[in-house]
Amino acid sequence: MSLKRTDIQAWVSNRSGVLAPNSLRNAYGYLRAALQSAVLDGLIAKDPCQGVKLPTARREEIHPLHPEVVQALVNGAPERYRVSLLVAAATGLRQGELWGLELESVDFAKDKGAIRVRQQLVTPDKGESYISTPKSHHSIRTVPVAPLALDAIRAHLELFPLSPVVIDDRTDPRKTVERKANLIFLNGDNRPIRRGQWSHLWKDTVNRANKLLRASGSELEVPKGTTMHDLRHFYASLLIHNGESIKVVQRNLGHAKPSITLDVYTHLWDAVEDTTRDAVTQGLALLQSAPVVPSEPKQLLEKPGKPSVS
Repeated sequence: MSLKRTDIQAWVSNRSGVLAPNSLRNAYGYLRAALQSAVLDGLIAKDPCQGVKLPTARREEIHPLHPEVVQALVNGAPERYRVSLLVAAATGLRQGELWGLELESVDFAKDKGAIRVRQQLVTPDKGESYISTPKSHHSIRTVPVAPLALDAIRAHLELFPLSPVVIDDRTDPRKTVERKANLIFLNGDNRPIRRGQWSHLWKDTVNRANKLLRASGSELEVPKGTTMHDLRHFYASLLIHNGESIKVVQRNLGHAKPSITLDVYTHLWDAVEDTTRDAVTQGLALLQSAPVVPSEPKQLLEKPGKPSVS
């Protein structure tokens, strides 16, 4: 029995009614990889996936957390983890980048504080955690850090002094090195934080945050489905609403291309107040004291390449 493009397309259409677009793309990716290998091995003459159309994955608009909600999440977290949430909201670091942050990567210089993102903590479902390179080459970056966040890190280290952990470092693809890492944020056993453990801590943090919001008389609550990644979105929204360019947001978040940043946050730029009129008004104000007609208009009519008279 031969496998044709129409067979693959029919399977995609059938599965699209069961699987979410991203899940279907993953399953299709495995199928296509196997068929491409079969082509290379000479088992089949042509990849039947060529020309197959996949359903478009609809991206939900990001709705940044309200500052009061972020504050409640920070205050609702166990004391050991509060500063890590504040730093996440103040820098946009991914969870793995945050858990893999070492003291040597923090520059506490006054007015020029920064975090150098050079690695991340990987916590597989099975096996020991290890240090690895960031998500991509573009994720290697230096993020400016506000003094408030730097002060919070100092306070955290006073409460929870560094306790170096022995961990595998796989940042060099050629070899694995076991070394001591000065991770700033550790769990209660002074071990690297694992995702499974964090999911329970996060659930409790959200519940406490909602109690704090209700106790304060606020009508806000932590939106359902909120994860730590929403603190990254919150950081991006702060940059956008304070007039930072796409390039700055892209660089600070570690996106590979500006198009990725726009794809996620373009609606936030659309929501920013249009200051075009003010910008033009201010620019034109500079011309009010200048003559409208040049004092030597003939110079503007010189032929190209003819040197001007000095």
